[in-house]
Amino acid sequence: MKDASGQPVTLQGSSGLKLVFHGATGSPTYTGSTDLKPELPVVQEAEQIGDFEGVLSWGIGLSQQSCMWTLELTSPTRLVIDVQTP
Repeated sequence: MKDASGQPVTLQGSSGLKLVFHGATGSPTYTGSTDLKPELPVVQEAEQIGDFEGVLSWGIGLSQQSCMWTLELTSPTRLVIDVQTP
């Protein structure tokens, strides 16, 4: 669901993941697409579903349920989400 409005969001894939970042915002620094279709084996689509009052969220559509792990990197600060592929 889209944050604040509660509107349903339909993403490509049969499984999904929701990422929520507190104390973050995408605007005005991020000017790219808010609906990405990377054509990867498991990650089918990523869509920004909220950016309000310091809470940024993205929905990720997956082709199947998958194991994943996360890693926070610095210089620059970023989050890596490794999704297992078949």
